[in-house]
Amino acid sequence: MQAYLEVVARHLEALGGASEAIATAAAWAADAIEGDGIIRVFGSGHAGILADEAVYRAGGLACVSPIRVPGLLTTVRPITATTERERQDGYVTPTLRKQRLDPGDLVVVHSASGRNAAPIEVARWASEQGVRTIGITSVAFSNAAAPRNAMGRRLAEVVDLVIDTGMPPGDAAVRLPGLATPVGPISTLLGAAVLHAMLVESCRLLVARGVEPPVLTSANIDGGEERNRALLERYSGRVDYL
Repeated sequence: MQAYLEVVARHLEALGGASEAIATAAAWAADAIEGDGIIRVFGSGHAGILADEAVYRAGGLACVSPIRVPGLLTTVRPITATTERERQDGYVTPTLRKQRLDPGDLVVVHSASGRNAAPIEVARWASEQGVRTIGITSVAFSNAAAPRNAMGRRLAEVVDLVIDTGMPPGDAAVRLPGLATPVGPISTLLGAAVLHAMLVESCRLLVARGVEPPVLTSANIDGGEERNRALLERYSGRVDYL
């Protein structure tokens, strides 16, 4: 237990090196929210956990919406199919054609390796429509292997802003004596820390601008559901969880 917690603490502290990128991302998020835009989050397989992590969440923002591609979710059976599908060029296209995207939105793409087709295509789709894109990825992991998509690009090469999680290649972060294979995946934890840090800072910026952030309150707190109702009505039809 202690080995993993120590590794996590080191990596979280190292995220300070990405503070400038996170600050820029927060400013972009604040711009989108102030302009009544939506922050859309995509990831494939376990990378997609970030979309659920930030959506309809107490203390989170009502304007965060997931880009969910059928066949790339962790609920798919067999889950091993997601590995092949995220590498398949054009697999995400049918979903993206149905996905709403407005000029003032912001798209965040999470991919630990940044080498497969799905995250690359989502980022390019948003960019082609003039929407700002942010990539949460590990530059070290991405550079450790060749791109695995028809464009021959990595996520860090196609987004407007890169936030480097510093995660080691392969995700697993703990090496134990007597065990050849490292254990302890860390990508989701680091990605979530980056995403929440970005959104919290965006709220601070909005308050400084005199704009009230659309923060959701826990439904388990008295009055929480009533407070949330107005926010949910505001974004109804524009976020994918309503």
